[in-house]
Amino acid sequence: MPDGAPTVPRLRSRTRDVHPLALSAPARSRLILVLTDGLGPAWLAGTVTPLLHHLGRSQALAVLHVMPSRLWPVTAVSTTPVRLRLRAHAAPASNEALYWSDDGLRLPDLREPGDLEQPQVPVPVLEIDGGGLHRWARLMAGRSVRATELLPVMTATRETPPAPPSPAPPHVTGADLVRRAQAVLSLTAFRLAVRLAPVPLTLHTVRLVLPNSGPEHLGELLAGGLLRYIPEPGERTAEADQTHFPFDFKPGVREELLAHGTLLDTTQVVRTVSHSMPVEQWSDGQRFLIYTLDGREPQVPEITDGNRESVVLAATVLRALSGPYNATVRRTQAALREAQGSTVRSEWPQTAISGPVHPAVESVALGLNAPALSPVPRPLPEPRLASTIWGAVPPRNVHFTGRQALLGTMHGLLAPDRSMETAHVLTGLGGVGKTQLAVEYVYRHNSDYDLVWWIRAERPGTMLSDFHDLATVLGLPLAPETARRDAVPAVREALRAGDLRQRWLLVFDNAESVEQVRPFLPLGGPGAVLVTARSSQWAHVARTMEVDVFRREESMALMRRRNPHLDEREADVLAETLGDLPLALEQASVWLLETGMPIGEYLALFQRKLTALLDETPPYDYQLSVSAAWNLSLDRLQDENPTALELLHALAWLAPEPVPTSVFRHRDGCHSTTDDSLAVSRAVRAINRHALARIDHRTGTIQLHRLLRTVLRSSMSDSERESSRRTARSLAASLPPSPSSTAHLLTCRAAESRDSAVRSALLEQLRWLAAEGLTGDEHRLAEAVHEEWSCMPTTTPAELTELARHLPTPP
Repeated sequence: MPDGAPTVPRLRSRTRDVHPLALSAPARSRLILVLTDGLGPAWLAGTVTPLLHHLGRSQALAVLHVMPSRLWPVTAVSTTPVRLRLRAHAAPASNEALYWSDDGLRLPDLREPGDLEQPQVPVPVLEIDGGGLHRWARLMAGRSVRATELLPVMTATRETPPAPPSPAPPHVTGADLVRRAQAVLSLTAFRLAVRLAPVPLTLHTVRLVLPNSGPEHLGELLAGGLLRYIPEPGERTAEADQTHFPFDFKPGVREELLAHGTLLDTTQVVRTVSHSMPVEQWSDGQRFLIYTLDGREPQVPEITDGNRESVVLAATVLRALSGPYNATVRRTQAALREAQGSTVRSEWPQTAISGPVHPAVESVALGLNAPALSPVPRPLPEPRLASTIWGAVPPRNVHFTGRQALLGTMHGLLAPDRSMETAHVLTGLGGVGKTQLAVEYVYRHNSDYDLVWWIRAERPGTMLSDFHDLATVLGLPLAPETARRDAVPAVREALRAGDLRQRWLLVFDNAESVEQVRPFLPLGGPGAVLVTARSSQWAHVARTMEVDVFRREESMALMRRRNPHLDEREADVLAETLGDLPLALEQASVWLLETGMPIGEYLALFQRKLTALLDETPPYDYQLSVSAAWNLSLDRLQDENPTALELLHALAWLAPEPVPTSVFRHRDGCHSTTDDSLAVSRAVRAINRHALARIDHRTGTIQLHRLLRTVLRSSMSDSERESSRRTARSLAASLPPSPSSTAHLLTCRAAESRDSAVRSALLEQLRWLAAEGLTGDEHRLAEAVHEEWSCMPTTTPAELTELARHLPTPP
């Protein structure tokens, strides 16, 4: 929230403010669209959400969000997707005429605080450029009560408990603010901030610079923590509405942003803005800056209350350009100090700022016998500032979806009021989003910590470098000649003692080797350690949390967020094809968005060119593509345990169902390399260590992801393909009769085998299916077997006779 902004919701027209209760009276012919960017202080304070839920009881109402849905997470509008349909054929008079269903998801409470007896009222949130507005209009037309629409609806703002008294927040510099914003903003939005730094923030300059960006990037900038709210002029006029831009950069931010610009770009923006208006409208500072850039060496203007701000801005820009302008900067600083007197500090400009002062939250008095929509007026608890030390955290994924239960578990385990007892490790298959989950947790809870530091844990060298950087930021005394070597023990001891920072969080990302990472882990202290890794060995030394593929509803929510024009059926088919793997879903969504390819054409291409599609450039928030993420582990597995890779090759020809690990030890015709039970156990352990399969020790099964099966098949040579398929058929034949055995026998094309053990297993499975009454599977398997055996000269009449009993119609 920009600092100092008012918190009372106002419904504004061009000429007047409208009290919300003026809209409370039911009106069947009226639809209300609430146009917002979700960044206002009233949204953050929680006063808008209950107001709109109340209005929805008597009006047909929706929120029209001016920012794209991918940026909603950085605003204060919280949503969740639900299915909506009408209660009656007639066009509804209010949102109470809508049924909603969340498909089994745990939906946040939509009721107002203290209003638990009344039914929940959904308030849809729609994109201007998306298909949501059309779907909402179609729904509200009331033409069919059977029609349902999947739309995001606004969830309630939860009451924040009063925070305990805490010490005064530390000073935050402009460098801190810019560093955090750079980690959160898109490249275009940050570039917009840099281009606005050398000019005054007016509606004119924003519009002039904005064509290189878009409204959504300005929205990002407003939410990025770089701006403060400037109250509007006391007297509102139409002219003021057209020109006033109620924000300015926080102290110290301009200087830092200017350091990110180039000499050419900064001077070009200054000249473009100045030359876009008549010379007589230039401010004193603006004229002084342009003349200086032109080489005229003008005199510093006489400082007055009216021109001080523009002269300071001119000096700030010249100071950033430095070089030939240093003498002019010194003359300007001297003139400003002389005009200000002794009250001006010599360190100019001042970049350190204190924590924001938040006004009290005012409730909206609805009256008219309406339920209370918010608590009585109360002071907003002083929020904790974001982490004052923030190191190398990757940018936030604005498309992050789902994982609410895991995030809640992580927050309970990593709570800053606990002392560190052990590291907490996110484990799982490559591509399930372990790093993205860690990034999302850090951004959601960064204000809980005084220090957040991201450590690249792939190799000891990168960890040493990151610890050295942290030691430098903490100001730990290190001898220059041994600084890199001494940084690790110095940082660990400082964190354990808690002398420097009382609440800290270290994230070790991609920590594959337990032996290499353990010497870097802190030994305790007032903080927490989060690790992301594929290796299951972390379970021996830390607490692990397994990250699985998405639930289907999460997969569909992600794809609909990235591609709003996908319908439910298309999203469901694509999620099934990709096995609900988050990285694969992101990669496919980016491909569809950038190419405009119809979903049917993509699925057909996927069947023909799967490897090429999985090897496409990864999405922005991921380091590796799907193929690269898996091939890295497969290459390591080949070096460490070739037998394990053989087992994976065999599993690739079976169905994506759990397979008992016991069949690897007790099957006929196995290769000598897998005959030994100890060798098989070591192979299963190696597969588990690299998270290349789901191994359930309780049921004694192993299961491959459907995409990994395809990647493995495509990577085999002809000889490997023939050998592994033969092994797969032997495995399938070793399985006891069961419903899943049918899938395995069909997938590996066991009917093509001439091995007597495999042929006997096929007939045994058919007998079992007939005895169990599973007629559909029985007919399907019998037809596949008959198609192959009827062409084999080695097939006996007895086999064909028994096979005929299981066909839907005898041949």
